Order: sequence, then structure tokens, then C-alpha cells
Amino acid sequence: MLRQILTAEELEGLEGALAAGLDVRIAGTPVTLNSLEDVCTTLEGIADIELLQEVGSILTGADIPIELERAITLTVCIAEALGWYTPTKLSITHKV
Repeated sequence: MLRQILTAEELEGLEGALAAGLDVRIAGTPVTLNSLEDVCTTLEGIADIELLQEVGSILTGADIPIELERAITLTVCIAEALGWYTPTKLSITHKV
């Protein structure tokens, strides 16, 4: 699913940043992420809009600027991977 949201270059950048050890703050706590599995494990238990903010922190740390719509889609993808997404559980709206 990540390949449908991130470009090949963005995914490569994220994987490279993780392989090098990506230092970010998640829920105010400094962590080092080394894999996509680490990302999911670290984000487990983060709820709703906070999840979007933390995904944004990871992308910023990996120097991957993406627009809000794709960030939301990526957040939903992660929530689905964590097994807690349903349309009523995660309701992030974007008004133009």
C-alpha cells in the first residue's frame, strides 16, 4: 500500500532514512526508527489526529515533504496496518 501513496523516490528516501536510524520525537519521546516495523510498533496506541501529526514528524525527519491529502491517506494506511481503522474511528476532514 505504501507504494500506492509514496513515489518510488519518497519510499526509497524513507527506507534509507530508516536504515540509517531515523531520530524523531513521537508523543514527546525521542525514538530511533530503523524499519517500517519500528514505525508501526512506535505508532501503536497513538490515536486519531495525533497519529497524523506523528506520521508528519516521521516524514519531516526523513525529509519527505508531501501534501496533506497524501499524508492523511498514509495515516489511514498505517491505522489499517495497526488493525484499528474504521471510517468512524478515524475521522480526519480537510476543508479547502
